[in-house]
Amino acid sequence: MDYQTLMNRRGIEEEIRQLERDIARKEVEANSATSVLSHSPRAPSISNDKVARLATELVYLRGELEKRMSECDEIKRYISSIENSSIRTAMRLYFIRGYGWRRVARETSYSKSGINKKVMAFLKKEDKVDT
Repeated sequence: MDYQTLMNRRGIEEEIRQLERDIARKEVEANSATSVLSHSPRAPSISNDKVARLATELVYLRGELEKRMSECDEIKRYISSIENSSIRTAMRLYFIRGYGWRRVARETSYSKSGINKKVMAFLKKEDKVDT
């Protein structure tokens, strides 16, 4: 996996959590809209339109969630294959969780520049960063 791909997907766990929150909100909205339909003898077409719109949005959001989860799994597999535990931990915190280098440094007991240089040297050695 190259550096640009990792950077493009940086913080993917937060994106997944946001999609899960969006889906939960849409499901609540859809449930309230369908309960209005089921309790009225003749539902107005605007309610039908709203249910159709919500269903379409839910399908889209679930598809996006599935893609992001697949991407996250791919990144996790790549990172878990790294032998050096400090690099593996730093990359997990930076690329998956989206932590900044300062927080990664605190979590790994390195300096901010030290852990950044260590990860970048690893990626460069693996030919994952363009020079």
